[in-house]
Amino acid sequence: MVEIANKWTIDNLKEVSMKKGFLTGTMAVLMAVLLTASVCFGASYESVTIDNTSGGVPLSAAIYGRATSAFCTLETAQIRFTLDGATAPTAAVGHILEVGQTLTLDNTYKIKNFRGFRTTSTSGALKCFYDP
Repeated sequence: MVEIANKWTIDNLKEVSMKKGFLTGTMAVLMAVLLTASVCFGASYESVTIDNTSGGVPLSAAIYGRATSAFCTLETAQIRFTLDGATAPTAAVGHILEVGQTLTLDNTYKIKNFRGFRTTSTSGALKCFYDP
């Protein structure tokens, strides 16, 4: 079930349309899609644990959606990262990001292709704010 603004769900909208007769099922679904889009494409935030996953840890597409930029701050431990979508970061490959440093990703390509990898036995916590 997809939850949307004001605690309405697609199922609620369909039920209202059937009982009250003022919306068709199609209009209810269209309304749900539009309300969902307005919620999903706003600014969003996530905290990503950057561990030693083979191939690197990506940012969450379900959270960044159609974001056009990201501002991230690293906490806890140093990481390495790549942005090209082809090179997997390792403890020795990729750009270094130190604890307390920030990273700005200024387009959807960089957001989509970000991969991070911890450089020590401690995972990094990358706090990211996404702007539509």
